[in-house]
Amino acid sequence: MPGTLNSASLERVRRVWRELAGAPTAFQGPGCTIAAGERSDEAARVSVVQLGDATAVVVPPALIGRFSGLIASQPGCDLTDPASVVALVGPVARFLGPATLAYADGGCFQPRGTGATAVLPAGHDAVLELTTACGPQDTDESAITRVTSPVSGRPASPVPASPMGCRPA
Repeated sequence: MPGTLNSASLERVRRVWRELAGAPTAFQGPGCTIAAGERSDEAARVSVVQLGDATAVVVPPALIGRFSGLIASQPGCDLTDPASVVALVGPVARFLGPATLAYADGGCFQPRGTGATAVLPAGHDAVLELTTACGPQDTDESAITRVTSPVSGRPASPVPASPMGCRPA
């Protein structure tokens, strides 16, 4: 039976998501943190990241008050569920997600099936070849080219390395 992510690895995951979300107080304990964030390429983007019992919601600065009030009035609302978000804020133009990400370290990663598993450094040629096989949209969504930590993968043919045993369609 697989183990659980050790506390140092879990804190590293939380730290990276705090940085990505621009929410330095997020994921410090249970509950929801609302942070202002604005991207120049999207006028009213709302991002929700949930790690265990902690959630970070990043909204444009003009919407901080509105979201704080809405979330306070619905403390049990599952913000990772598109139907819950629509019920809370009204119609939205587009959803991306939800997505479930899995994190593993040496203490809990147990590959399935047969075959060798390798730990490849970020930017390794085999990882870059995988991005070519996946195409630009999947590569961008996975953020594999922005990963700075080693990537666990399984060498496979014709795809050189598939992170966590996954293969592109």
